[in-house]
Amino acid sequence: MEFTVRNWQSRVLCCAFGIILLGSLTHASAANTPQIVSDQKGKVQGTIVSRNGDVVNVKEKKSDSVVPVLITDNTKIIRTHGGMEFFRRTDMDVTAMVPGLTIDAEGVGNSNGQLAAS
Repeated sequence: MEFTVRNWQSRVLCCAFGIILLGSLTHASAANTPQIVSDQKGKVQGTIVSRNGDVVNVKEKKSDSVVPVLITDNTKIIRTHGGMEFFRRTDMDVTAMVPGLTIDAEGVGNSNGQLAAS
């Protein structure tokens, strides 16, 4: 068995490239969730990514970050788009908040870093 310097250098180069690639993928996949400041008004416009109980995760259009929006009993859900308002009800149920839906949410930040929607 013969040990050559050229073979050794290529292996080290491949290992270094793999470590750099894994590090960049880990950094890119980290959740970019901004914290909403407590007791301050906020507004979110974007697409629903997921829903977990009363918390709806919304991906903002401008910053591409995911913002958790808390839906409470006092949250009013209104349809603002969609043809003739005469034939359709404008108020909607909480079950209409499904992934892929584009929403505008306004509210106040809570202590958990979520936007408590009004």
